[in-house]
Amino acid sequence: MKQIINYDFVEDNTCTAVAQVLEIARVTPLSIAFNNNQFNNVRVEFSSTNDAIRFTKVYLGDDCTSGDIMEYVVNDGIAALS
Repeated sequence: MKQIINYDFVEDNTCTAVAQVLEIARVTPLSIAFNNNQFNNVRVEFSSTNDAIRFTKVYLGDDCTSGDIMEYVVNDGIAALS
């Protein structure tokens, strides 16, 4: 299932920060949109729920929980976390 998720990147170089998360997560998105907003400034379209989960895990960091990921990824993908 395709996923479109907004993220808050607060780094000075948002493009580099997003590229690093993509590389670590080994995800290739369908599209990325950058906005000049303070919040939800990066919109990423993923081809699958698994890609969205992998990206979100890296974005949130090592101490994230399934509940944290659920705040970003829609509920039908939660079974993939197990």
